[in-house]
Amino acid sequence: MKNTILFLDMDGCLADFDKGIKGDLNNMYKEGFFLSLEPMELGLNETIKSLQEQGIQVKVLSKACVDKKDWRYLSQTFDKVDWIKKHIPCIDELDIIIQGIDESKGSVVDYYREHNCILLDDYSKNLVEWCMSGGLGIKKAKRIKNERPWKQILNISELSEEGL
Repeated sequence: MKNTILFLDMDGCLADFDKGIKGDLNNMYKEGFFLSLEPMELGLNETIKSLQEQGIQVKVLSKACVDKKDWRYLSQTFDKVDWIKKHIPCIDELDIIIQGIDESKGSVVDYYREHNCILLDDYSKNLVEWCMSGGLGIKKAKRIKNERPWKQILNISELSEEGL
């Protein structure tokens, strides 16, 4: 049986991106923006620990808001890694993948082909690319809609309670 890896998107799933931008998308380019975001829900570390205790490997797969050639890429990457270390210390730094904006999350499935790869993301385009690459997608939804082709959850704690 293949091992399962759960990849968690950061912005909009773990961290409250919408609240952080305060109506102005330019805020995401400011130094320290990602580090200043609030967690989407209480108890994230405990929920993810519970998933890990169930034998599920958990990784964060997030994108910077610029490509890797942009000078801001490193700053955004450090902010995201530091945010995860602060709010979800049970995730090892080696289990954090930060892509440039021009990269496809689906490309990660190829690298982990021997595993069952599941992506929790709030952005449908990422889920489409992921599923087209052979992974399984779960939509982190603001509200449940019947016409979505993916399992939908409102809170990450549902993954631990209901199982993958």
